[in-house]
Amino acid sequence: MLKLRSQPHLAVHRIAKQYGDICSIPFGSVPTVVISHPDLLKEAFDKTELADRWVGEVMGILSHYGKDLALAPYGEHWRQLQRFANRELLSLRRLQQIREQHVEEVVNNLVAEVGQGSDAGLLMHPLEMLGRTNAMIMFRAIFGGSEGETGEFARNRNELLELIFWVFRNASAANLTDYVPWLRVFPNSTVNEAKRKVEVRNRILGALIKGARSRPGLDLINPDRFLLQEDGSPAPAASNAFMPFGIGHRACPGRRFGEMVVWLHASRLLHQHQFQAAGADSGLCLKKKCLGWP
Repeated sequence: MLKLRSQPHLAVHRIAKQYGDICSIPFGSVPTVVISHPDLLKEAFDKTELADRWVGEVMGILSHYGKDLALAPYGEHWRQLQRFANRELLSLRRLQQIREQHVEEVVNNLVAEVGQGSDAGLLMHPLEMLGRTNAMIMFRAIFGGSEGETGEFARNRNELLELIFWVFRNASAANLTDYVPWLRVFPNSTVNEAKRKVEVRNRILGALIKGARSRPGLDLINPDRFLLQEDGSPAPAASNAFMPFGIGHRACPGRRFGEMVVWLHASRLLHQHQFQAAGADSGLCLKKKCLGWP
């Protein structure tokens, strides 16, 4: 179990080479089945018996113990959440609105920031920059606003984004108490911090929802928001082993949203800039492309 804490994907690959495409590993007191072949994964996760999520202690605290869309048990409550997400939040019409009102501006600002860094000869750190812009896009898709917002709205936004970054860093981090329950008798700084983050999140969301009532258009009755749209379907991936959005009943409902954001980031940045690794762990150096006009 300790070997999985560093580069778990490589550790699981070594396990598959030694024990085969499907094997059982005891993680402390939690028996775990490791499936490494894409065909077996598809067969397994097409079954409703495997549609539930395992929720660790930290994510349980952050998700009201599995009541949100990502971690809710497979059943009627989860199906209602998924239908709402697909029809109201992630329909093709809604995604087009989000792209025009929010995604385009955030991505263009990132391209401009990268250009300024290129002119100054600075090293760029893509993971940090893309993580920041992705969080900004998610925030604006939910709460609206612009990057130029000031005052209480901007303070709440920045505080919530810092909280989201903390969740990203700790959501998949190994928590030994999930696998060795008797360790819960000892203080756990991550668990205590998760409880504090929930209080902070609830305070920020309450302030944002209250403030939204004064923002034009957000509280108007607009039946068009609830009209069903034709979802469409994305082109199949080149390889069935590439499953960034999961598979089966619990596949990510935000797939189209994620593909749109990634495509815009990649196409805009690569259209205007050339990237080159500057050295191990030091970032990227870049320069603007010469596109043939003054």
